[in-house]
Amino acid sequence: MFFHPDIKYKEYKKDFEYLNSIPDGKIIEIGLSFDKKYNLRNFSTLIPKFNISWLRLDTYTKEQIDKYRKDAKEHDSKVSYIGEEETLGIRTEGNVILDNIYKANYSGLLNRLKKLRYKDIYNHLKERKTDPEIIGVIVYGTKSELKTLMNNPHIKGATIGVMRDKD
Repeated sequence: MFFHPDIKYKEYKKDFEYLNSIPDGKIIEIGLSFDKKYNLRNFSTLIPKFNISWLRLDTYTKEQIDKYRKDAKEHDSKVSYIGEEETLGIRTEGNVILDNIYKANYSGLLNRLKKLRYKDIYNHLKERKTDPEIIGVIVYGTKSELKTLMNNPHIKGATIGVMRDKD
């Protein structure tokens, strides 16, 4: 569950309150939605020292944003959000996000879109003059590490994902 920064929602899901109910000794994945779009350079200071496994990119067309905006006006956050299956992103390597890793993974994403049935998204992204901006991430850590994000003003939404035992 993600929220787009260009859309005003009636409410935002923030799962930070549930962290206390998770037993110690777990590594927790959490999806974060940002307050605005960030480029690669200004993104790195938003959530420093976190293990980031995935960057969610703003790959949406005007028509898609208009549809999500209409849904947000008509419904609450139980219905009005962007599902994981409706997002495109690229994998990262821990807490290191380098230009060359980003460019290689973004290039790979474009190639997969072109080969699959997503020609409209591929064409939309190829027509852009700049790389898509980052509008969310998936991070992972212990519950005490993730609690430090609770008051981060750049985070609009947070959704807990999978958990595993800490090695």
